[in-house]
Amino acid sequence: MLPSSLTTLCLSGFKNLESVSAGLQHLTSLQHLAICGCRKMKDLPEELLPSLLSWRISGCTDELKEKTASSATKLSIRNISGVSDEVWRGVMDYLGAVEELRISGCNEIRYLWESEAEASKVLVNLRKLEVSECSKLVSLGEKEEDGCSQLTSLRILELRDCKKLERCNLPNNIEKLNINCCDLIASVSFPTGGHKLKSFIIIQCEQLPDTELLNPSMPAILEVVRIERWKNLKSVNELTCFIHLNELTIRDCSSIESFPAADLPNLISLKDLTIRDCKSMDVDSFGLWPPKLGFLAIGDLKKPISKFGPQNFPPSLVKLYLFGGSAEEEDVTGGSQLSHMLPSSLTTLQLWGFVQLESVSKGLQHLTSLQHLSIWSCPKIQDLPEELLPSLLSLLIWLCTDELKEKTGRRGSYWPRISYIPKVDIH
Repeated sequence: MLPSSLTTLCLSGFKNLESVSAGLQHLTSLQHLAICGCRKMKDLPEELLPSLLSWRISGCTDELKEKTASSATKLSIRNISGVSDEVWRGVMDYLGAVEELRISGCNEIRYLWESEAEASKVLVNLRKLEVSECSKLVSLGEKEEDGCSQLTSLRILELRDCKKLERCNLPNNIEKLNINCCDLIASVSFPTGGHKLKSFIIIQCEQLPDTELLNPSMPAILEVVRIERWKNLKSVNELTCFIHLNELTIRDCSSIESFPAADLPNLISLKDLTIRDCKSMDVDSFGLWPPKLGFLAIGDLKKPISKFGPQNFPPSLVKLYLFGGSAEEEDVTGGSQLSHMLPSSLTTLQLWGFVQLESVSKGLQHLTSLQHLSIWSCPKIQDLPEELLPSLLSLLIWLCTDELKEKTGRRGSYWPRISYIPKVDIH
C-alpha cells in the first residue's frame, strides 16, 4: 500500500502493468505523476487527474493518449504511438489549464493545431511549448494566416530535431525562441513583428535563407542572440540599436562575409561575445569592444588573430578563448605574437588549434591575475609560462609534445611549480 501522503509518484518499466485505477485512489495528496515504459497500461486513476499539477506519460499504450489531466499545469508526452493530428486535437480540448507543454517522439503528428485562432480557444494558459523529435511535424498550424496572432499567452517556444519542419509562423508575444536541428525549415516569421522577442537561438537550420540578421526591424529589446551552423547567412549589418543585448554568438556560419565590428562599443549591455569558425568573415579590424564585455571567444575567421592589430579591451574582460585556424595560413609560433590579444585583467585563458604554436614562455608574463590556463590541440607546444604557474588554479593541456609531457611529469623541470596546482590534466 502506497502512503496517502505521497505528492510525487513515478512508475517505470512495469511491462505487464495494465491498470492502476483501483490502486491509487487513496493518494489524495498526489500532485506529480509520471508513467514511463508501462507498455500495457490502459487506464489512469481518473478521480486523481483533476488535482495533478504535472503529468507525464512515456512509452505507454495508445489507450492512454486521450486521457489527460484537465487541471495539470505541466504536461509531458513522449514516445506515444498512434497520436495523429485528429487524435491530438481531441487531446488539446483538455489542456486549458496547461502552462508548460512538452511533446517528444510523437511521430504521427503533422500539425499541432488547425489554426492559431482555434488553438487560442483551448490553450488559454500556455506559456511554454517544447516540441522535439516529432519526425513528421511540418508546422505548428495547418492553416497559417499572415497577421494572425491570437495565441497571446505563449512566451517560450522550443523546436528541436523535427526533421520535416518547413515553416514556423510565430505568435507575436513570443519572448524566447529556440529552433535547433530542424534541417528543412525555410521560413520563420513573426506575424506582427515579434517586438517582444528577447532571446533568439537558431542552431543547424541549414535551409533557412539568407537574411539581414540583427537589422533595425528586429526588436531592440533583444538580450540573447545565438546563431550556429546557419550556412546561408551572409551578413550581420547593424548592431547600434541593440543596447539591451547581453549575449551574442555567431559560430560556424560558413557563408557569412561581413560583421560590423565598429558597432561593438555601442553594445553597452553585452557581456558574452562569441565569433568563431566563420572562415568567410572578413573584418577590417577589431579593436574597440563593448564596455562591459566579460567573456570573449574569437578566431578561425578569414584573417588570422595575429593580424588583428592592437586591441583596446575593457577591464571587465576576464575570460578569453582564442581559436587558431583561418582561411589564410596561421603563422603564430610563439606567445609573443598573441600578446596584443591578452589583457592583464584575464583570469581565464584558453588557446585552441594553433597548430604552429611552439612556445608560450614569452608573451603571457603580464597576465598576473591568471588562474585558469588551457591549451587545446596545439600539437607543437613545448613550454609554459613558468612565472605564472604557481598562481594557477587549473592547468589543462591536450595534444601536446612528448617533450612537454616529460617536463610536466613528476621528474620534470616544471613539476616543482605545477605540483601545487589543484587541477592539472596534461595529455
